[in-house]
Amino acid sequence: MSDVPRTDLFGRPKPTEEEKRRALAEPGPTWRHWFYSSFAKMYLGLGLFIVDGIVAAAFLTPPANVAALLGVLALLLYLEVLLWQVLWYVPHPDALRSRTSGASPAGWRRLWRPVEYGRWTEEADARRRGEALGPARSGPDPREFL
Repeated sequence: MSDVPRTDLFGRPKPTEEEKRRALAEPGPTWRHWFYSSFAKMYLGLGLFIVDGIVAAAFLTPPANVAALLGVLALLLYLEVLLWQVLWYVPHPDALRSRTSGASPAGWRRLWRPVEYGRWTEEADARRRGEALGPARSGPDPREFL
């Protein structure tokens, strides 16, 4: 037995050579993917919440105008939902199928969903590269069981 401790400074076991090789072979998501899918979502949501709080505080100082506050907050929330969908919207496969079946007039877009795929999603990256998007769902169709 050697006197080398098998734990690090925090008491966690040190990784074995096999674990290190597996981690290097499959490193996980890229920094870009992590930033756009995890970090930016959280901090953009926090930033929008802070902006809403600042606007509410500005309207609640005397003389308080509650009607204007509600109107401005409703407009802010609408714009925030649009921003969120522009950045991260991914349609459900069934919704995409019904949307492409010709139900809406050509050239008409709903204002609450201005893009097909959010700008910071993997589906949008695949579209920009010109790749065909495969079926998003695997396994049995849940409609078959109802």
